[in-house]
Amino acid sequence: MSEAMSVTNDTGMEGEQVGVVRVLEQSRMVNDVLKNVMKNGVHYGIIPNCGNKPSLLKAGAEKILSTFRIAVDPVIEDLSTSKEVKYRVRARGLTHNGNFIGAGVGECSSEETKYKWKGANDKEYDNTDESQRRIKYGYENKETKQIATNPADQANTVLKMAKKRALVDLALTATSASDIFTQDVEDMDIATKKTKPATSKPTATEGKPQPKDPASLISEPQRKLLFAKCKNANIEQDLFKQYLEDEYGVSSTTEVKKGQMDNILNWISEQ
Repeated sequence: MSEAMSVTNDTGMEGEQVGVVRVLEQSRMVNDVLKNVMKNGVHYGIIPNCGNKPSLLKAGAEKILSTFRIAVDPVIEDLSTSKEVKYRVRARGLTHNGNFIGAGVGECSSEETKYKWKGANDKEYDNTDESQRRIKYGYENKETKQIATNPADQANTVLKMAKKRALVDLALTATSASDIFTQDVEDMDIATKKTKPATSKPTATEGKPQPKDPASLISEPQRKLLFAKCKNANIEQDLFKQYLEDEYGVSSTTEVKKGQMDNILNWISEQ
């Protein structure tokens, strides 16, 4: 990477007129990293039925920022109320000598559906006020009973997600990578492409789940690995279960297929 083309040279980019040659070089470098370093499902994700433009994941954003030698200085703003945990993070990009070159912004709230609701058994559901419970119709119109979460229990997860969104935004904007990558795959409402809204009712014409092939399912050691990874990442069991239901239409790791294992591990590492 030549000094003339680098976005992280000693003078920094603040107030500097970026020429066409530099922009082209930055784009080439990002493409080189994408082709030679990044792995699908680890550093980026291809969303089905959304074209071939990859979505940048946290691990991929870190690779790009490392390539351009951009350090990240997060500034956290607490926007929480008595009923909601909410953070806004501004990820400031710095050169190795401390020059500011740009920033990415990300927010996350406990009011987002994935954090606001959790699965519940019959007893929990029945003993919860009607205003704090719902029936969600998911993959194959499967009914899931859910109750509202305690916002305070989601604080750490919400903060991590806000930081991740800011980091990805910084990588996209500071390195002119937006023409190569789309928004973070986590922020795409993938579930709506294969699930029914929570207010919809199942119809008689809906298809039934296909029988499972035991040979294609993950092993017991692999299931234990998933739970261990979740525990180490402080991911609540209800959140993990909800992810499996929304993303793969399964309610247990006993139904997870081998081909899904890498993507699930990546999701865990992203939390």
